Amino acid sequence: MNSIVAEHPCSAVIGSVSRFLMVLTEKTKNLGIDISDKEIDHVCYRCSTVREYQQVCDDLLAFGEILLNSMIGGRPIAMVALREPILFCHWSVRCIEVTCPKPGKVHQRGLEHAEVVIGTENDSIYNSKPQLEDFARQYPAIQFDEKAMHKEANADLSLTLVKGMSVKFHMRPVYEVISIEVETGHVVPIPDDYFEVALAEEARHSKAHTTTATPTLPNTLAGAKSTIIFPPPQDSDDAIAALLSDPVAMQHLVAMSLPRSGGWTVDAASARRQRQTTEFENGSSLNGAIYASGASKSEFAGIGGFRSIDWWNRSAEMGIILAPPFWRQGISVEVHYLCFVHAFEELCLNRIEFKTASSNTGMVKFCKDVLNANHDGTLRDAFPANDSSDPFKLYCDVELYSVLACEWPSLKAKLRKKLGL
Repeated sequence: MNSIVAEHPCSAVIGSVSRFLMVLTEKTKNLGIDISDKEIDHVCYRCSTVREYQQVCDDLLAFGEILLNSMIGGRPIAMVALREPILFCHWSVRCIEVTCPKPGKVHQRGLEHAEVVIGTENDSIYNSKPQLEDFARQYPAIQFDEKAMHKEANADLSLTLVKGMSVKFHMRPVYEVISIEVETGHVVPIPDDYFEVALAEEARHSKAHTTTATPTLPNTLAGAKSTIIFPPPQDSDDAIAALLSDPVAMQHLVAMSLPRSGGWTVDAASARRQRQTTEFENGSSLNGAIYASGASKSEFAGIGGFRSIDWWNRSAEMGIILAPPFWRQGISVEVHYLCFVHAFEELCLNRIEFKTASSNTGMVKFCKDVLNANHDGTLRDAFPANDSSDPFKLYCDVELYSVLACEWPSLKAKLRKKLGL
């Protein structure tokens, strides 16, 4: 497996598909299952909320068309046919499945499985149990999940590779299955009021699990050196695409910069902004565009804010990426100060945490020496690897730091002195 690994632009929406497939195919091969001559017809992205499902489906329209959006197993599932397939080694993956959580269920979002076609064009999509049993008998030491093997149409075998990742085997490609089921009238439409009811229920569930009403998030935070605009404005798409593609700015977040597909496109940055706008509106994140000097939006300096906010636990994860021309100008210190003030004094959060690659010695030093952050530990193999010279080095260690509300008064005095306030 020595072909060049390229990243499809849809990774801006659903995460690194090439790295997902790299792990999945390697682990399948290590189990002795040879899929080198088989088609991988689709990968599946699992959404954590109904709102995310709608957003992901909309975002993927930039890269293809929806073949099917119907009720399957009591919840909506969409299948997107890509205009340009996902190319990984010698495989060409034509579709992305997007699954909505079932009512009352909570799922971890992310790429969850890929499906492999083990049949031929002479095989049917119906009554595939005998052929799947024959396939399973080739691997007597492997315990397949057979619960979907008894389906009349598009039966499959499933194999969990690691927690949250599985490979499935079926007889015919999903786009062929969909064509037949549409033609024969076996598609179950989504009820007209499904999303309205599901979103209302999701909102009630979220409110019931929140200690207090979610505070209103700010549209701007301003200081002497910088202004942060939440969420990023539409006219920042070009600058954000350039920043996320900058090899210097992204040297410790190489996988995020999509280097093997030539970096971020403006369309991908736009999809990212729209997703962050949705998260801002529902109070689940506070991501912004940073502008230098605080006087004009023209001097784009970077992005930063809270990647996620957990209202139940009153905590948030903070991150910042500055363009190299704005390094060492005090902007990072001020941005952290502005965000801390709002988080601890307005949003009443209890904890702010930071994750940075162990190789990012500058950020490690900043967390320890400037923010007085506590080192909570090292997360092993927690980020996609930052070594772009080795595409098969999958993950790198991450340092976890945090600041608590009880530590804020002394840190506030320190940062105000550093900023000359």
